[in-house]
Amino acid sequence: MIYLLFGQQSVMLERRLKYILNENIKNLDDFNFVKINAKETNAQDIVYESSLLPIGYDKKAVVVYNPYFLSTEKEKVKFDVEQDLDELVKYIENPSETTDLFFMANYPKVNERSVIFKKIKEHGTVIELKDLTREEWPEFVRKYFSKFAIKIDADANQELVERVENDLNKFTNEAEKLALYTRHISLKDVELLVSRPEDANAFAIFDNLIHGNNKEAIRIYRELISHSEEPVRLIALLSTQFRTVAEVLYLLKDGKSVFEISHILGIHEYRVKLASINGKYFGYKNCMRVLNDLYYLDYSIKSGETLDRFYAFERFLINFKTRI
Repeated sequence: MIYLLFGQQSVMLERRLKYILNENIKNLDDFNFVKINAKETNAQDIVYESSLLPIGYDKKAVVVYNPYFLSTEKEKVKFDVEQDLDELVKYIENPSETTDLFFMANYPKVNERSVIFKKIKEHGTVIELKDLTREEWPEFVRKYFSKFAIKIDADANQELVERVENDLNKFTNEAEKLALYTRHISLKDVELLVSRPEDANAFAIFDNLIHGNNKEAIRIYRELISHSEEPVRLIALLSTQFRTVAEVLYLLKDGKSVFEISHILGIHEYRVKLASINGKYFGYKNCMRVLNDLYYLDYSIKSGETLDRFYAFERFLINFKTRI
């Protein structure tokens, strides 16, 4: 059997792989389970390994990671000359009955126009593992911990979801720490053990500014400088937020989809959607105006024109306007 598993979350891919293996083969060892990195192994070797009979077993599994030939983007491989994939196509058309061949495509989308994709779809099974939505995350977290008889408070659940930023790999790592620490997870436990994303504080300032809550933005800033935060760093992080919104708005106006923008800018689709929402409220011209203000603020601090960088940034927050 031929399988194509694809999606952005490697944890979801591995879980589905494990489930299928347990259903079809169950007992795995070095004689009936082979992992291959397609970027380091040519297609002929993948075919050769898949064609070999399992030793002492009825079936075996061959798992191919990084199948660059299914990617929508050109990826670097360790081959001097582009290899001929005809042998792989022929194998997919007539696969070994004793081998389950898995293609693990850790990509948000695959190249559906490629011959290999079309052949897998025709002769095998294609499984897309979509990211959890923002609405699905809290229930997923609750069920995850309940399997281990661990309770998590609602506010702790919400904070954990915010801090892992829709990343299942990160969630799994942080959940393990919390599970070892306590059987009843509170908000304080999450705040203690799970680090905030690097730009979370800057985003909090950004979010309050565009919604006209200057006082809260100033409060957050004053709290940050009491912990030795540097205004220049906050300027850079804020600039990134406004630049992202401006770029998303520009590309949306150009007719690009959320998925296309995600690839062009190299950011998660959730960030694209969030930027588009903020952009509808704040506007492209406002973003460009703020970016210009931040540029000159950064220049004045670094050039020595502004002597008190802390007051200069706070003045920017005080004078910030949501409309021009």
